[in-house]
Amino acid sequence: MLTIKESILIYIGPPIPSRGLFQFGSFVGDIPEFLEPPMQVEEIRELVVDVNNLVEAKKELSIVGTENNKVF
Repeated sequence: MLTIKESILIYIGPPIPSRGLFQFGSFVGDIPEFLEPPMQVEEIRELVVDVNNLVEAKKELSIVGTENNKVF
């Protein structure tokens, strides 16, 4: 059985190919160094969620007025 001790983060925002950031890109543990510049933007950072919260976060994207919807 596979066990992962580090958290898995997923970016649920729109793709930003010029920065190497793609929707549903996943990261084990922490955000890679090359993505630190775009992560300085609060709105982008808010769209990085823990995999355990993915379903709820995606649901919020589709509800007008929620924080994730506004940020997206």
